[in-house]
Amino acid sequence: DAAPKLSNSAWHDVMRACEVGEGKFDAPPDEFESRQYDADVFSLVWAPTAAAVAVIFERATDEDVLESSVEAFVAVARIASNHRMTDVVDHLVATMCAFVTKGAQSAVEINPLRPGVALGEDIKTRSAAKAAFAVANAHGDDLRRGWCNVLDCVLHMRRLGVVPDDVAATPTDADEEREPITSNDFITRQKAAQGASLFRSFSAFIGGNDYDYSLEEEKARLPEPTEREKALLEKSETCARACKFSNLFADSKFLGKESLAHLVAALAWAAGDPAQPPQSADDEDAALFCLDAMLSVCYRNKDRARLCLPRVVSHIKAIVGAATQEPTPLVERAIFELLRVVRRVLPEQSRLHSHEDVNASSTAAGVNGVADDHAIDALRVLFSLEPQVADAFFERIAKSLNLLVRQCAPLHIKTARGWDTICKLLAASSRHPKASASGFDALSFIMESGSNINASNARALIESACAFVDSSRGGEERSIKALSLLKDANDALCERSRSADCSNELRSEILAGAWGDLAKELARFASEDERSAVRDDAVLTLQHTLLSAEAFDAPAEHWLALFHHTLTPLLKHASENVRQIANDGQRYDDNSNAWERTATIIITCVSKSFLQYAAPMKAEDPEAFVPTWLAVLDRFAEAKKYARGEALIEAVVENAKNMALVLCKQDIVPYAEEDGEEVLYVGTWQALGKIHESLTPAIVT
Repeated sequence: DAAPKLSNSAWHDVMRACEVGEGKFDAPPDEFESRQYDADVFSLVWAPTAAAVAVIFERATDEDVLESSVEAFVAVARIASNHRMTDVVDHLVATMCAFVTKGAQSAVEINPLRPGVALGEDIKTRSAAKAAFAVANAHGDDLRRGWCNVLDCVLHMRRLGVVPDDVAATPTDADEEREPITSNDFITRQKAAQGASLFRSFSAFIGGNDYDYSLEEEKARLPEPTEREKALLEKSETCARACKFSNLFADSKFLGKESLAHLVAALAWAAGDPAQPPQSADDEDAALFCLDAMLSVCYRNKDRARLCLPRVVSHIKAIVGAATQEPTPLVERAIFELLRVVRRVLPEQSRLHSHEDVNASSTAAGVNGVADDHAIDALRVLFSLEPQVADAFFERIAKSLNLLVRQCAPLHIKTARGWDTICKLLAASSRHPKASASGFDALSFIMESGSNINASNARALIESACAFVDSSRGGEERSIKALSLLKDANDALCERSRSADCSNELRSEILAGAWGDLAKELARFASEDERSAVRDDAVLTLQHTLLSAEAFDAPAEHWLALFHHTLTPLLKHASENVRQIANDGQRYDDNSNAWERTATIIITCVSKSFLQYAAPMKAEDPEAFVPTWLAVLDRFAEAKKYARGEALIEAVVENAKNMALVLCKQDIVPYAEEDGEEVLYVGTWQALGKIHESLTPAIVT
């Protein structure tokens, strides 16, 4: 109680009196009480202690003194970590790393041909490295800004040739064959014997930098190291093994959230600005190394990938954005390692969320959706690839996507946004001569049989399949197979709408969204595609789609709108194509016959569809039914007017007659004058008369 009332000088007098026996503490604190002051006392003494040890370490030449200094640094760091004093741990690591970077730079200057030899002679640098990495490995959870110093130290040691290439590599599963990366070969060539590198000189040339070719040539001609040099190199390698560089990334899964975030940010910082061209081969190597490390950390923390992925994706996006002229090893590494990491993160996230409490299933599903989007969203960075870069890599991108789809879909891709990302990439592959086969293989895996198609992915899958129908890659055969996938999509949507748990809202959403897109796209193929086999198959697929849509129990306004906006214009296109053939003079060839054959199938498709939905259209909106029905007959008449082939003429007449008979029998269209039906009666039989003079009310009676 007296302490707060004493001035500093009075307090020193009391302490001095106690030392000479003139006084004593009345109540010495016990062990438990004294521990309460440990953190406060340490906060007062650590700074002068660390400064004193640093001075001793800097001036010492004796190995034992250096070792004692290292032990002191580690001990101070251990106490700081115990009290969660992150600023203290950062300071200690920064102090040690400063000695390492200074020594590494000197080693390159002393022996540029074999800097590892110079490191073997520098016990102080080796001791500082051991201390810095001992603290980083043991107390990394308490590092914040200090990660920047650690990584800077790693890169300096890497330039000395003592950090292995695979330190930061993402682990490879036993059953996984890693995608070969050109830039891996680049690193190997660059580091082997510190020899010359073609890309190094090329990079320097592009950057406008002078380059010491004579030094590289001299390195390549270096003789075998002497026994003394071998011994010094062994000391350097022993130091590297003691530093345990790989543990920095392998043990990142044990880091707390804050430390992990700082590690990823530090890696992005150490990699340099992707927008700036590398000034040297060391800069290129550092960028590749740090990218590998970022992705490795992300994979090792796949259960909390949301902490890492945003920063990683931001960095990769900058890399991709900087590659505007031609592909580079850095872009290549970024693309394919990202694909590999995403492929392996997705199943882990699904596994984690599958263990959520059943009572909170709705919440868990929402979390899972966010998580899945987070991983799949990382692939959206590929959308920003420049055409030249995309063209160089897209064949391999498509193969990686195929593998991702087979391993992760549909179990681990669950959100509409996630499916949209995958399907847009697959659709892009449809236009690439070498990528389209792999892209279509992946799409077929998802869509065949329709079991994997649902309300969240149907629209994206249909868009992707339509891209393959449009594409000429793979010929007519592949386009027709893509139409078959669209048929599977329709069947899946109809089956979903019939299920007992399908609400009216979901049914309406499917009808207006995915199914509506499907019908419009099929009509477009039927009227615009230049390939007759594709056109004809599109019409048949459209017919199947329309006739099976009873499952949606759609209101009359839907069918009236469909005929007005899609089917009647389809008939108009068919008539126009036939008219253009008729105006082509005497020429009537296989192409002309093919267009008429398509028009014949369209006439049948529209006829059957109108008969199926005429009753609800007439019952719910008789006023809108009349112009819709008459517009169909007018288009029939136009097709017959310009037809030159007997098959089309016969199809128009027979389908018109059949429609009249069925609609009259069902009392939808009158065959005799009735009150209130005058417009429909007169309009119907006038339109039918234009098609053929035999089509009169007499055919009904």
